[in-house]
Amino acid sequence: MVTLYAFCMPWIVATGACVGSFLNVCIWRLPRGESLTHPPSHCPRCGHKIRAWENVPILSYLFLRGKCAECHLPISMRYPTIEAITTIIFVLVWTRVWYARIPVGLAVEYFYLGAALLAISLIDTEHTIIPNALTYPGIVLAFVLAVVFPRTFDLGGPWSTEFARESVFVGPLFAVADTVAPSLAADPRGTAVLHALGGALTAFGILWMVRGLGSIFWGRASVSTDEPIEMSFTADRITIDDVDEAWEDLLYKRSHAFRANIVDILETETADGADELPARSPAGLTVTNGTLTIGDTSIPLASLKHLRVRADSWTMPREAMGIGDLKLMVMLGAMLGAEPALFILMVGSLSGTVIGLFSKLLRPRQGAVVIPFGPFLAFGAYVWMFLGPELLSWYQGILLRLALGS
Repeated sequence: MVTLYAFCMPWIVATGACVGSFLNVCIWRLPRGESLTHPPSHCPRCGHKIRAWENVPILSYLFLRGKCAECHLPISMRYPTIEAITTIIFVLVWTRVWYARIPVGLAVEYFYLGAALLAISLIDTEHTIIPNALTYPGIVLAFVLAVVFPRTFDLGGPWSTEFARESVFVGPLFAVADTVAPSLAADPRGTAVLHALGGALTAFGILWMVRGLGSIFWGRASVSTDEPIEMSFTADRITIDDVDEAWEDLLYKRSHAFRANIVDILETETADGADELPARSPAGLTVTNGTLTIGDTSIPLASLKHLRVRADSWTMPREAMGIGDLKLMVMLGAMLGAEPALFILMVGSLSGTVIGLFSKLLRPRQGAVVIPFGPFLAFGAYVWMFLGPELLSWYQGILLRLALGS
C-alpha cells in the first residue's frame, strides 16, 4: 500500500506544479476581467509569446535564470513560488487523503479547494475581490460529486446521514424532504444532495446574518481632515487618495449614499444638454444611486464627465464583509457540510481578529484598515481539511472529561 502511495507521488507533484502554473494565470487575469485562454501566455513587458519549453513549472524559471528569454528582464519570483506552494499543497492533500482513507469524492473536493483557496487568498489580498470564476465552479462541483460519489457526504459519526437528520442545521431540510419527496430522502444520492444543500444554506444564512449585523454597527465610514483633501468624480468612479472605486461597487444598495462637505470646487464638466453644476463653494455634495447633488442642484450621475473638488469631511457606506465572502462560504458549506462550515467561520474569524489586533498594536496611529476576510476563511478551510476532525475529537474529549469531573 505504501508502495502505491509513493508510486503516485511523482504524478501528484507534477499535477500540483502544473495547477500552480495555471493559478498564476488566474491570479493575474481574473481580477482584471481578462480571458484565461486568450491571448496565450506572454511576457507582460515585451509581449514575447512564451514557448512550451519556457513554460515548464519551476524548471523553466531556473533554466532561464529568472529572466525573459526575449527581453531578458527579470521574471517575478511570485510565479515559481506559487507553483511550489501549490505543489506542496497537493502533496499534503494526497498524504491526507491516503492515510485518512478519504473517499474519492471528498478527495476531489480537497484537491480543488487546495488550489482554489490559494488563488482566492492572493486575489482577495491584492484586489479585495473573490472572483465568481473560482467559487461558482466549486458549488457546482459539490452537487455533481454528491450524485456521482454519494459517500462523500456520509462518512460516519458526526458526518453521517443519521447524525444529519438530528442536526439543528440540516435536520429541518431532511424533515421537509421526508414529507415532500420521501424517495429522494431515502436514496443515498438524494441524501448526499441534501447534505450539500444543507451545508450551503447554513453557510449562507449565518454569514448573511453576520453581514446584516455588520451593516448596523459598521455600515458607515466617516472621515474628517485638518487639511482639505482633493477628490475627483466621474459617472463611473470616485477617487480619493488611494481609494479608487466604481459607484456600482460602493453604492450597490438603494439606501447607500456618499456625502462630502466641499471646501473648493476646482473643475466641473458635464455632458452636453445637462444642467451645469454650481461653481460656488463651500457646499454639500451627495451621490446616491444614479444622482449627484451639489447644494440645490441635482443632475443624473450618468451625465457627469468630470468633477474635481476639495473636501474636509466625507461619509461613505461600507460592509463588514463583501458578497464574495458570502459566496466563498456557500462553496465551503456545499463541499464540506454545515458543521465544517461553522468550524471554518470560527477559525477564520478568530485568526482575522488576532491579525487585526496585532496590526493595530504595531501601527497604533494608523486609521481604519480594510482587511480582506477571504484569506482567513481559506486558512480555516485548510485547518479543517488537514486537522479539523482531529481537533474536534480532542475538544470533545476535553469537554467530556470536564463533564465527568476527571
